[in-house]
Amino acid sequence: MKMWLSRLIFFSGMVISLSAAAQDITLKVEYPKVVAVGEQVRLVYTVNTSGGELTAPSFEGFYKLSGPSTSYSTSIQIVNNKRTSETSYSYVYYLQATREGKYTIPPAVYRKGNNSYSSDPAEIEVVRDAAGKSAIAGDVQKGGEQPPAGSDIYIKVLLNKRELFVGEPLVATVKLYTRIDISGINEIKYPSFNGFLREEIETAPLTALERENVDGTIYGTGVFQKFLLYPQRTGEIVIDPAQVTVLIRERSGMSDPFFGDFFQSFNTVPRMVAGNSEKVVVKPLPANRPNGFTGAVGSFDIKSEINLDTLSVNDAVTLKVTISGRGNIKLADAPSIDFPAGLEVYDPKTSTNAVNRESGTSGSKTFEYLIIPRSTGDYSIPAITYSFFDPGTESFKSVATSSLSFHAARGTATAGDPQVFSPAAGEDIRYLGKDIRFINTTVPVLRKSRDNLLAKRSFYSAYGFAVLVFIAVVLLRREQVRRNADRAKVMNRKAGRIASRRLKTAWKYLQKADNEKFYDEVLRALWGYISDKLSIPVSDLSRTNTADAMERKGADHSLTERLFRLADICESVRYAQRSESADPTGVYEEAAAIIRQMEGNLN
Repeated sequence: MKMWLSRLIFFSGMVISLSAAAQDITLKVEYPKVVAVGEQVRLVYTVNTSGGELTAPSFEGFYKLSGPSTSYSTSIQIVNNKRTSETSYSYVYYLQATREGKYTIPPAVYRKGNNSYSSDPAEIEVVRDAAGKSAIAGDVQKGGEQPPAGSDIYIKVLLNKRELFVGEPLVATVKLYTRIDISGINEIKYPSFNGFLREEIETAPLTALERENVDGTIYGTGVFQKFLLYPQRTGEIVIDPAQVTVLIRERSGMSDPFFGDFFQSFNTVPRMVAGNSEKVVVKPLPANRPNGFTGAVGSFDIKSEINLDTLSVNDAVTLKVTISGRGNIKLADAPSIDFPAGLEVYDPKTSTNAVNRESGTSGSKTFEYLIIPRSTGDYSIPAITYSFFDPGTESFKSVATSSLSFHAARGTATAGDPQVFSPAAGEDIRYLGKDIRFINTTVPVLRKSRDNLLAKRSFYSAYGFAVLVFIAVVLLRREQVRRNADRAKVMNRKAGRIASRRLKTAWKYLQKADNEKFYDEVLRALWGYISDKLSIPVSDLSRTNTADAMERKGADHSLTERLFRLADICESVRYAQRSESADPTGVYEEAAAIIRQMEGNLN
């Protein structure tokens, strides 16, 4: 009997596990959503089981290059002695887009036993983008605003609205568009957003670019940061452009005629990209503002509560008023409350619990009032009304709490304990004759001081010396402003000191055996010195204009060749990882010698 029971339990468990496994089988599809005509399309179907058969759909509008090629992967995890495993099988098809249009590839079907599982359909848009077929990897999504025609890289501040009320939230998205290959981001300068209260929205860090169809052209796009803006004044507000410095890889010479780009070297060149300014029209709130309106804009609710309904005189009770909802809740002021007489009320303690989202700031703001009754009796706090402006309906609205009441009783006092009771509401103040101290009306005796500062010569000497020091400081300051007015001359004077600091930093990296950072810092010292000394922006530096500028400055041709030769060595080691062919100490000494010689020749 026990044997049959155990077998029954075993087979029941097997049936349950198999049915659960069958329910968990999924078939997913991965594909690019926008491609260019003639571009290769990679379509991947992934199923989390084996032993079945995949039936591919018809690829109408695409030419099938190859497939399916299959791959298998599995992962095992052991957490707290519990073993879990995941298995996936992938079927990869390579297609080619043949003509423009929007195409829907029907779902694929995976059959295992008597069960069938379908994937989602694949919706792919094919555009004609002859100039934008560069290798910008990632997914594609339709939307956004169009960068200027013909631009290969651009930064934009996208706004979700152009006209709004004062205090209404506005979402600003700083986004990059590019059709060229970039190797990194050096610096980002966000707009100052003057006229707005700025709050940052949690944004995922930019690790990869997504593909986006912008008016028939494929761009690689990425979002740097999203901001939630609350306008603080009416009228037209101009948002300054955003700026970003990207690192672009450029070929340093011609390709080899036999090996092509295999042995080609590249330079990483910084490039500053700036967007355009944006305008927002901020409308004032309607004039029919209700009494007690404090500037809250959004959608809110209010509630109130007290922690005690009975207490003794001179004890404290806490009134908590909470405003919750979505809008400029961080700017919400405390509501107006008409407290009854006989209560001593302290300023409220404020706490805010809010989260910034694209829909606005949502959360709550709490005001805690400490109230002390100074006389016995029943107290009633009337209903608290809170008014706000709802931009959705473009009207003012009000919400209110219910009234609250509590009773203050006379406390029991022990010997030696001081008791203070204020008169009840409406009771006249009685003069006790012993708790008032009168002002002293006697006239004190005043004497004239004999120590007169204005009669001393040292006072005038010190005064004259201070005037001379002030004039000297003004003249020196004017001279300093005049010298610093010409930025090119300032950078020319500081070029040597800046390069020396960078070489010291490179020496520290060399002592730590960090060759990658060492060579990078030496390159920065060389090109930064050339940029500052010759007044050439870093983004415009090239070997041609550098050689021409050094020749105009009277530098020897051999010095120019030594500079380029050392730069080639650093770039070769930095990007080709050929550290065995260079002596770091010799590179450092050569860089210092070149900068010293240029400091003497370039005037």
